[in-house]
Amino acid sequence: MDATQLISSYEQAVASIDVDGLLELYADHVRVFDGTSAWQYPSKDEWRAAVVEWFGYLSGNGICEIRELRVAGSDDLVVISGLAFYAADDRQGGRAEIVSRFTQVWEPGDGGPRITHEHTSLPLDDQCQHPLPQPTT
Repeated sequence: MDATQLISSYEQAVASIDVDGLLELYADHVRVFDGTSAWQYPSKDEWRAAVVEWFGYLSGNGICEIRELRVAGSDDLVVISGLAFYAADDRQGGRAEIVSRFTQVWEPGDGGPRITHEHTSLPLDDQCQHPLPQPTT
């Protein structure tokens, strides 16, 4: 599995605000730990609902870049981690931007490699329990 190609397909689908294109990258049995709304999304169907809601806030000019990329694995398993930078115009006429910690596990699946696990998170300030300022990468 070519990690650069895998992450590029993820970045392109998110930047295009393409629900179906993004969800095609996930295995049916994916488990997603996202930084918002729920403790986990234990299936592709449940993750789809969250992605539809997320993309529903956005109107265009999307950017997705996985920065400080690290890759480990073999032909049967690839683990990708880094800092995910997301930005897009929102439906209220503003611009939404966020950086989060990001990890994905890719495994062989029907039609090619699929994401079987994804974890995003934001570090919290120990004193006030609010997210730390975003890094300048």
